[in-house]
Amino acid sequence: MIRVVDGDTIYVKSAEGKRFKLRYIGIDCPEKGESFYYAASRMNKKLLQRGELRFEFDSQLKDQYGRLLAYVFIDDIMANAELLRLGLARLYDDPFNIKYRALFRKMEKEARLNSRGLWSKKR
Repeated sequence: MIRVVDGDTIYVKSAEGKRFKLRYIGIDCPEKGESFYYAASRMNKKLLQRGELRFEFDSQLKDQYGRLLAYVFIDDIMANAELLRLGLARLYDDPFNIKYRALFRKMEKEARLNSRGLWSKKR
C-alpha cells in the first residue's frame, strides 16, 4: 500500500503492516505553497498507479529525518528521473547516493532546455 505525501515523498506499508516514510533520492520537488507543488504531487500519484513498484537503495539508507531513501521504479519507469524530465523536480545533489546522478543531470537539463514545469515561463 502506498500513500503519496507530495512530489518526492510517500508512505509505504510493508506486507507485515509496518509503515515507512520514503523520500526519493536525488530530487527535490516544490513544497506546499510553491509553484508546481500540486502538479508534482498529482504526477507522483499518477506514476505510482501505473504498475508494479520496485525500490532500489544506494549508499545511504536513511536521511537525517529517518526517512528511507530510494530510487522508485514503476515497471520500467524511474519516478525520480521522470519527475525531473517533466520539470516537476529540481536536482538534489546528494553526496552519498550518486548511482544515477548523470541520468538525473540529463533529465533536468532536458526539462530546462524544453522550458517544462519549473523551468517554464509561466511560473
